[in-house]
Amino acid sequence: MLRSVRLMFSGTIRCWSSTSCSHLDLSGVFPALTTPFNADETVSFDKLQSNISKMSTVPFRGYLVGGSTGEVVSLTHKERVEAVKNVRQMVRDKLVLAGPGCESTRDTIKLSVDMAAAGADGVVVVTPSFYKGRLTTEAVEEHYVKVADASPVPVILYSVPQNTGDRKSVV
Repeated sequence: MLRSVRLMFSGTIRCWSSTSCSHLDLSGVFPALTTPFNADETVSFDKLQSNISKMSTVPFRGYLVGGSTGEVVSLTHKERVEAVKNVRQMVRDKLVLAGPGCESTRDTIKLSVDMAAAGADGVVVVTPSFYKGRLTTEAVEEHYVKVADASPVPVILYSVPQNTGDRKSVV
């Protein structure tokens, strides 16, 4: 059943695949980008460009767009995809990881596919947490497997134990 899930624990990537698991070198540092906003609450891509220009003096391996530091829950689907597209255009020589940050498997899949099309090299998928009382190991595994099977880019699992209430590994 686990056909294309890539797991990362302490820098080690584990891959189960009945087809193939594309390789993504995650060595190095990937700072999570903040999302600057205009006064009208739209994303300020000019300020994002300025932030990346300042950060480009450090030899980062890549950037994470749409992590919790990037206020991902405050962005629409379209803004999340546009942020990835803009960052990809700004940093062609670096990896771009993108965090869909959705609670439902369906929305996570749709956004992962759209973020990959916008230029993400991989997606960092957070464990759903709204219904944490119903999040059995099997339910979490099913979520990640469905996302990984539908994603055109590698999936990196991201668990925030204070949100999920689970202090164990993600799967």
